Amino acid sequence: MFNGFTEEARDFLWGIALNNSREWFQPRKQIYVEQLYNPMKELAFDVQSRMIALYPEEPFNCKVTRIYRDARIPHRDGPYKTHLWFSLDPPRDPETHPVMPSLFFEIEGRGYSMGMDFYCDKPAVMEAFRARALREPETLEALTLHLRERPEYELIGPEYKRSKGEVGPLLRPWFNRKRLCVIGSYDWEDMNSGLALEEQVVDAFQWLLPFYQYFLSIG
Repeated sequence: MFNGFTEEARDFLWGIALNNSREWFQPRKQIYVEQLYNPMKELAFDVQSRMIALYPEEPFNCKVTRIYRDARIPHRDGPYKTHLWFSLDPPRDPETHPVMPSLFFEIEGRGYSMGMDFYCDKPAVMEAFRARALREPETLEALTLHLRERPEYELIGPEYKRSKGEVGPLLRPWFNRKRLCVIGSYDWEDMNSGLALEEQVVDAFQWLLPFYQYFLSIG
């Protein structure tokens, strides 16, 4: 059962951000396992169970990140991640669905965030997204209005240098981006503990589900 994240976990996250080295990490590995990785797994699987119970037609897969960056790739900032997260993702076939959305919870030293991410490096998928937006503008316009219901959430993502076309004001925030992420961020001081945080994540994921389902139909 998830009991929350401790101040020791926060101190560790600040520490790894400032001292991203094996020499700093190894003596504190047990802190990472006990105060971050294990609680993150507990939160992730509790949230997954509740979301599946609420939406049995959605086969959410749960993925919990580990702190280790890919050792095969040189990393300028050090061998460890400074943000840890879990995600709920749909099962996918890379051949037929190369890109899929994720619901995620992420934690770092300064705070935590929740959101829906649609990471895409496939131009054809984004072309299909824009074609659907033009063909059925009312669906994406409704999502824009839904987004405005929670001002703590925002749409982010890098934009193409060249415009992909002129559209109306409700579609414009979505239309020219290479990647789409709806995210809400919170300070550590605002973090609830235990069940209250779990409730907050489930509530956020329910509110984010229309974005997830929309991009699920595109990916």
